[in-house]
Amino acid sequence: MRFILVNGMALRPRILCMLCCEPIGAHYLKEFSTGLSFCGHDCYALYCGRWISRAEQVKCPAVAETSC
Repeated sequence: MRFILVNGMALRPRILCMLCCEPIGAHYLKEFSTGLSFCGHDCYALYCGRWISRAEQVKCPAVAETSC
């Protein structure tokens, strides 16, 4: 799990959460390796969970062992 917690800095131009598509305000999470932005921890955790389950379906051992 590698992310940056941003407090008090609004994005310009307006960016939407990668998972729920809500506008991101002054507090958000940014995934370190991809640069994807999320409105909060809940959306980030759901995104990671979906990514891991897809990797397990494909049976990619190197990816399936990685967790958020």
